[in-house]
Amino acid sequence: MFAVFKSIEAPSKSLIWWERFTTDLESKLREKGVTKVVVAGMMTHMCIDATVRAAVDLGFETTLIEDACATRELSYQGKVVPAEQVHYAFVGALDGMYASIRSTEDFLQQNN
Repeated sequence: MFAVFKSIEAPSKSLIWWERFTTDLESKLREKGVTKVVVAGMMTHMCIDATVRAAVDLGFETTLIEDACATRELSYQGKVVPAEQVHYAFVGALDGMYASIRSTEDFLQQNN
């Protein structure tokens, strides 16, 4: 599920619309009896973080394959945060509370 916020300046006030974009992925997973999801991909600080949190909120047991994810450096007010620090900060925030964090090797060994 994605949300997009739009702000439009009206003559006397500011109006905000909230549009939600949804897919049928959850219903397809539930129809097949899926209770566990494994997450990997791009970008750790955006899609991976949002996907893991949404999966947990929807009741799925979630595993994140941390070395199968990537991100980029971020900057704010002239401060640059290297990609590796961004990645591990987000993985660290998800660890335990939201997901079981595994390496690819560890995951494959446990699931063979």
